[in-house]
Amino acid sequence: MDQKAIKLFSEKNLVFIATVMKDGSPQVSPVWANYEDGYILVNTAEGRIKHKNILRDPRVAVSVVSKDNPLDMTTIRGTVEELIPDYDYKHADILTKQYMGRDHYP
Repeated sequence: MDQKAIKLFSEKNLVFIATVMKDGSPQVSPVWANYEDGYILVNTAEGRIKHKNILRDPRVAVSVVSKDNPLDMTTIRGTVEELIPDYDYKHADILTKQYMGRDHYP
């Protein structure tokens, strides 16, 4: 991933994930996401439609758009490699700090 994409995913920017519905149509959701150790990490609750879609078909596209300049954006297409439960909210807390400047998920 290039430095521009890493920078965009490391800031408080608009992120959208596209998953594949059962009928093959796309489903797009706004999400919080960050970049860590070569991966884009997205947080969602178990049972949400995007979670169900990824369990069935792990192909996704993730777009990030700069909050300051909507022409500054990038899209990554790929396959989800792992679903990691966040029961202790550690990742949610990281994203809360990135997006809201607070230490803990509300």
